[in-house]
Amino acid sequence: MTNTIKMETVAKVLEMSKHDLHFVDILSEFDDEQDEEILEFIEENEEEFEIFLNKALKHIMTRLKIRMAYAKNGETKQNDKT
Repeated sequence: MTNTIKMETVAKVLEMSKHDLHFVDILSEFDDEQDEEILEFIEENEEEFEIFLNKALKHIMTRLKIRMAYAKNGETKQNDKT
């Protein structure tokens, strides 16, 4: 048994994932004491931060889909050689 997943499935999961992430999810990754200034800044600029995060996620997801497409193409070419 191989651990493979269809490229289309991965792309669909990535596309759907960008809509169910909220900046509060990311805030949980920060340490309250160590990152106090960052957390205060985010809380003071919550709306702008959320806009930035959503745009960043969209960009990241697009880049990942492109990279996966190139990887899949490389695998296909490698399989054609064997």
